[in-house]
Amino acid sequence: HKESDRIHTIVKMIQQFGGTIHEAPDGFTLEGGFSPHLPKIETHFDHRIAMSAIIGSLAMQHPIECDNIDCIKTSFPNFFSIVDTLCN
Repeated sequence: HKESDRIHTIVKMIQQFGGTIHEAPDGFTLEGGFSPHLPKIETHFDHRIAMSAIIGSLAMQHPIECDNIDCIKTSFPNFFSIVDTLCN
């Protein structure tokens, strides 16, 4: 049992980034391209989804809103300090 249905949650996250993605029972197909806007990411309290959204935001150089980033502390308490080091 995982925190969320990760395939479905990733599909929603990519759609919130403005990407074109198609969900399948065992994964997804990402067509690429994004329309920058301010996505509001629902993490479902899943630290992997939260970290993926943050990395996506950094890669796009575009801000996002996450409903919960405290969940990252569950498995990777120094995530933000490492990301900060990589970005500077």
